[in-house]
Amino acid sequence: MNGIKITCFLFFLIFTSCKINEAPTFIKIENLSLIRSTSKHIILGGEALFNNPNLVGGKLVIKGIDVSLNQVKLGKVESEDFKVPIMDKFTVPFRVTVPLSDIHKVEKGKLMEGIINSFLKRTINLRFKGDIIYKLLDFSTNYHVDEEKEVKIIL
Repeated sequence: MNGIKITCFLFFLIFTSCKINEAPTFIKIENLSLIRSTSKHIILGGEALFNNPNLVGGKLVIKGIDVSLNQVKLGKVESEDFKVPIMDKFTVPFRVTVPLSDIHKVEKGKLMEGIINSFLKRTINLRFKGDIIYKLLDFSTNYHVDEEKEVKIIL
């Protein structure tokens, strides 16, 4: 009889202390850098930093985050769906591909001003704006990202 009470108490303790409806916390975008530059496109890479306080994982989906320079849209963040580790800080790697042919089609005044200033300062300030989706079974939540990050230009 005491064994049943102890077992019931342990199950109650485990289920009430387990946080499964609390989403991981988005911290920041970091490690943004130029990966490759060709005559057709520029590829940037970076990481989105999170903390998961839960005893369960889930999945993060990064879609719909626009990248812009001086309010001119350059491209979108691309990333694989990411399996969330339990009770840990983690980073989700991502890439941004900027087609050079698209740059010529946008408002040249704003873009040229931004590019000239960037080369003089040897940095580019990019704005990331959009949503990251966290999914766990039927529970999901969105993180709104609106951050400006500086990328150093190495000539």
